[in-house]
Amino acid sequence: MTPDATLTFDRDARVFVAGSDHARRLAAAATIVELAAGDTLAPGPSCDLVVRQGNLRVSERLTDGREITRAVLQTGMICRVRSAGGSRSDTVGSALYSLEVTELKALTDTEIWQLPAGACDPA
Repeated sequence: MTPDATLTFDRDARVFVAGSDHARRLAAAATIVELAAGDTLAPGPSCDLVVRQGNLRVSERLTDGREITRAVLQTGMICRVRSAGGSRSDTVGSALYSLEVTELKALTDTEIWQLPAGACDPA
């Protein structure tokens, strides 16, 4: 993972609502990442991720060896990955997690859209 990179997620995002022009715009800029159940995702140092299909677990490894699930992201939900020095305003009200101790794992066959940083920010 990229040192000092951080991850936030937006549980309330719903990108794929009926008739969404936003989803069509994102599709044009997306790099599609397909994961089989159990695969882990190693995102770039600064990008937005949209779960297109499937489920993605966000878990954090604690220093005492425990692993805690922070979220299970479903279709339409968003993660924002930012490199060190990113603005706190990029977090959109979510908790901030270090990518050094955070794992993104597909729980089912999952399709992720990887987008340029800021692509999913509110207009």
